[in-house]
Amino acid sequence: MKFPKENGTYILVFNYRKSREVKVKSRNFFIDKGRYCYIGSAFGLGGISSRVFRHLKKRKKKHWHLDFLSVSPFFEVISVYCFLNLKIECKIAKRFLEIFSPVVGFGASDCSCISHLFFIGDRNLKEIDKIIEGFPFKRFDFRG
Repeated sequence: MKFPKENGTYILVFNYRKSREVKVKSRNFFIDKGRYCYIGSAFGLGGISSRVFRHLKKRKKKHWHLDFLSVSPFFEVISVYCFLNLKIECKIAKRFLEIFSPVVGFGASDCSCISHLFFIGDRNLKEIDKIIEGFPFKRFDFRG
């Protein structure tokens, strides 16, 4: 799959196929089995493409919070939303907070957000589309 090389914000939608506690640096997070959205930004070399491919790799040095989940065999990406040249991860996180359950403290160590990881359960992608209405995005689906 080919992702945009531009910088911007992204939402990674994934299934986590087993409930378990995950140690992320010095904190432990309980990750329930189910569907999640992680909101991130990529404003470095290689842009969104580079960051998403990093998340898809199973072998890597763990740096970002999501790395600690994405190396697991229980981590399965469903879709990626890309917002080109927009730094809106905190705006999206605030919208998600109104509807979805946050994993408190996850992925939000460099901002004042409660979380950048949300449990969305059995909600479908159309509900996410509605939440981010008004922002221009491209969606890449990994399966039907």
